[in-house]
Amino acid sequence: MTLMEYRMLEEERIYNEKACARIREKIRRARERAEHITTDFHEGGGRSGTPKDKVGEIVAEIETWKAYLKEYEGKVEAAKALAERVTEEIDEPRVRLALKLKYADGKTWYQVAQAIGWGSEDSWARLCERYLAKVKRPGTK
Repeated sequence: MTLMEYRMLEEERIYNEKACARIREKIRRARERAEHITTDFHEGGGRSGTPKDKVGEIVAEIETWKAYLKEYEGKVEAAKALAERVTEEIDEPRVRLALKLKYADGKTWYQVAQAIGWGSEDSWARLCERYLAKVKRPGTK
């Protein structure tokens, strides 16, 4: 896998993680609306329908968001699994560990250096970039 492919995989994982966070927030807000609906209804908020109808609508909304959340969580896990699987094929142990931490575990280069216990974030990023630049992809000369 090239550096560009690793970066694209990381961008996809981050995008999907952010989508999961947004969906979780929508679910949280919908639950809050459902909890407060009977209070609003009894205070004469001028709404039509019964509290049961409104709560039912919100429950259906939450179930829809949960389905989306499951889909995006699956995409996050698939990206992590792919990064881990591809990284396991790297023959250089230091690079393999650094790329696993970065792309499969989602750490920053600073966190990679801290987890390994030596070197700077720049030194680990450069080491991995040099390794990936010299590795030939299957089917290329």
